Amino acid sequence: ACKHSATDGMLCVNKRGQVLLVTVDEKEIVNHIKTQCPHIPDAVGVAFKMAKFNSLPGADQLFVDQFNKCMSEGEYQKAARIAAEAPAMILRTADTIQRFRLAPAIPGSKGNPLLQYFSYLMDSNIKLNNLETLELAKLVLGQGRKDMVESWVKGDKLECSKELGDLVKPSNPQLAVSIYSKSGSPEMTVQSLAETGQFDEIIPYCKKTNFQPNFLLILKKILDAGLTEKAVDFGKLVCNRGEGGKGNPAVPLASVFELFIQYNRVTELASIMTSALECNKPEDGPLQTKLLELALSSDPGMAASIFQKKLFSYYDKQKVGRLCEQMGLLGYALENYTDIADIRRIIVNTHMLNKD
Repeated sequence: ACKHSATDGMLCVNKRGQVLLVTVDEKEIVNHIKTQCPHIPDAVGVAFKMAKFNSLPGADQLFVDQFNKCMSEGEYQKAARIAAEAPAMILRTADTIQRFRLAPAIPGSKGNPLLQYFSYLMDSNIKLNNLETLELAKLVLGQGRKDMVESWVKGDKLECSKELGDLVKPSNPQLAVSIYSKSGSPEMTVQSLAETGQFDEIIPYCKKTNFQPNFLLILKKILDAGLTEKAVDFGKLVCNRGEGGKGNPAVPLASVFELFIQYNRVTELASIMTSALECNKPEDGPLQTKLLELALSSDPGMAASIFQKKLFSYYDKQKVGRLCEQMGLLGYALENYTDIADIRRIIVNTHMLNKD
């Protein structure tokens, strides 16, 4: 007899000189041993072992039966091993996790049955699936052991997902960045990089992953989280137009302007816009006007600072001059008015001008 490589079977010659090819029907052999071989002691156990060690199909119910038997007898380590070895992860489910969670602890055993299950998987270098990962993360984070989650993520023992990143983020934002990145969640990766102040990493990450994020939405989420300083820094990043203002901002300046107005963040908006508009381009005239109007109506001192730095020259001077006059800033009104009648009216009130 010899091996037949094409079929992984066996070639043999019988006493009559016939050449026979013998192969095993892998789909049926497990069930055949279990039901048709009463002469084999513990035929079910033999079928189970054959299926397990040879990864044969048709043994799903055998694994389930053996698992249920071990669970009912309190043999949690054996049950964990069977769940881990079952084909196609048929026992690596939410139901199995619930069974271990509700299982009574056995006196003298190695503690919590659910932790025994997770420990077996990890000790066997079996990576946890998403369900198992989230359940274990909830357990250890609830105990304040964020260091364990970090160790497991670095050791590639957990399945990274957006849900895991969300769980970890409140206690370890930096680890959440890594989890989001590994899970293929680019939007959350960029948002977390912004929230942790890693602005230098955002553009390289987007280029590396060919991701085009909705920066305005991310900026809004940062504001929603109350991270005002981070929002200002991120706002300056997405409004940056490069040296001399020759490039295009990642987000239209007008959109950023309106967003900060919605949140009534005038001071923060002024910081972003004075930086974005400092290139003083003719097309920025309308935004220069809006910013000065906003500053004059909400914080004249802020407007005075902008005038003193002489940052802008393309705004609507007549409109701004009129508002300066209304706010009592006659010196700045005089600087902006071009109509002779307006200038005469201001000069009449020279006693109100600031001597500086």
